[in-house]
Amino acid sequence: MNMVLSKNLKIKFSSFGIALVFWFIIVTANNYSYEVDIKLQVKNIPVGKIIVNVIPRRVKIKLEGEGKNLFSLLFFEDAAVSLDLSGIKDRVELPITPDMVDLPRLSHAMQVQSVLYPTTIKIILDDLINKKVPVRHNISCEPLEGYTLVGAIKVEPDSITLSGPRSILNNIDEIATEPRVLFEQHSSFMGNIALEIFPDSLKIRAESKMVNYTGDVQKLLEYEIPEIPIHVLNKPRHTEVLPLPSSASVTVVGGENYLINLKPENFYLFVDYNQAHKVGADNAGKGLSIQYKTMSDVEIVRIFPNYVILEKRKKK
Repeated sequence: MNMVLSKNLKIKFSSFGIALVFWFIIVTANNYSYEVDIKLQVKNIPVGKIIVNVIPRRVKIKLEGEGKNLFSLLFFEDAAVSLDLSGIKDRVELPITPDMVDLPRLSHAMQVQSVLYPTTIKIILDDLINKKVPVRHNISCEPLEGYTLVGAIKVEPDSITLSGPRSILNNIDEIATEPRVLFEQHSSFMGNIALEIFPDSLKIRAESKMVNYTGDVQKLLEYEIPEIPIHVLNKPRHTEVLPLPSSASVTVVGGENYLINLKPENFYLFVDYNQAHKVGADNAGKGLSIQYKTMSDVEIVRIFPNYVILEKRKKK
């Protein structure tokens, strides 16, 4: 039995192939109706405008024609609905009609019977603008014990140009990076980090997807700066007011390399003469508490002495 079936296999397969070809030709010569999804293409968007609403990507239509043309449409060439926005100012609702369907060359013999869904497309336009916004980093640094972050973490570039609809960008004042934590840092560091991604529905594009960051971590030291002058604010006219003592030392904690370059000019020590009459019982005999301002990125842990006595002398 098996020997009978195995005889003339080449001839049998050839005959089957030829029959299949004839069947395909006959079948594809018949007319058919078929529902198919085709692309929606938008063209001629007015200069300086952008579509802000979500529109369908595909349109379902009903076609009629010979099977071979339908076959070419489904497997070899694309059809599309072309939506022309020439002359549209802000918003419009456009009907989708069969004559708006562009069929590929091999499928021109087919006819579009109807547009099934959607039958209308709503278009909302807005001004397309550019806006430069600052970059806010979302990076935190946790130095190794005994070390400290000197200054702030910096990003480069520190601002990014965004493009998108005016109505959306008017409410955006910054762009943030993705979150990142840097553990056990003990030296200067650098790297790059991605910016936040806006949802596609907002239609916002950034000129760059990444920014660079740098930071400086140094060994934590304590350092004393002596002989910093003390200033008296709000002194009365025609009266000379002298602080006693006239200077104080400041002890600071900060990065090793940063502390070496500190000078007395980096600190401003002062007392307010107007506060002299408000000295409480707790400070009786001590004088006014010294206040400070600093132009350095260090922590002041001690001022010595803490208080000064004011001595008044009439000006000659």
